[in-house]
Amino acid sequence: MPSYQAEESLTRRHLAEFTHFEAEMPFYTFEKLLNFVEDLIVNVIGNVVESCKEQLTILDSAILKTGPPKKPFIRIKHSDAIKKLQASGTINNKTGEPFKVGEDIPEKNERQFVEDIGAPVLLTHFPAQLKAFYMQ
Repeated sequence: MPSYQAEESLTRRHLAEFTHFEAEMPFYTFEKLLNFVEDLIVNVIGNVVESCKEQLTILDSAILKTGPPKKPFIRIKHSDAIKKLQASGTINNKTGEPFKVGEDIPEKNERQFVEDIGAPVLLTHFPAQLKAFYMQ
């Protein structure tokens, strides 16, 4: 379904207009839901690579060389990610201080965290106060 948002944002993650779907899976365990998300991402990327080779070649997209991500994705609880950031001495680029338990991970730090791991990451179990009511 098409969606529009009028948020002020200077990140590459926020679009003013995008298409998305919402799925209700009431009888799925959290683990089964994560597996579904992995399958969905891998299949969508695989289909895009297969059906859009010409366009991706023109864009010189790295995805043509790497292909879809490999499963299983690395799964890390938010609290464990904070511990890893603390252990590595990473500074929160928004506060300028070391990370604290319960604190959000800003985009720049999150991107670096995933880049350092070198594989797709499903970051889970965020503190409820960090997310909107519909994400809790």
